[in-house]
Amino acid sequence: MKDVSIKIVKIEGECSKHEVGDRWVMKNGTLYDPDNKGICIYALNAIMPMLPLKETEVSEEDHWIHKYEEFLCPDINGRALFRVEPIVDQRT
Repeated sequence: MKDVSIKIVKIEGECSKHEVGDRWVMKNGTLYDPDNKGICIYALNAIMPMLPLKETEVSEEDHWIHKYEEFLCPDINGRALFRVEPIVDQRT
């Protein structure tokens, strides 16, 4: 299983929970917060379905998960754009 990087790369509007650059790491199915800053439960709900797919090797090349690295929080007032991607260099 790969570690997964989750990072906010853009916010459209006003988000009271997050800032661009906020980040988390998922290791072996556990979400870690290296900056000691929580993640909004609504944003987490939006990206949850993608996390196991990014953590494992999806062999089908035409699988939809290979087409997407960024996912949008559903909050219409502060639409945070999350980049969710496997960590290639496991030393980081």
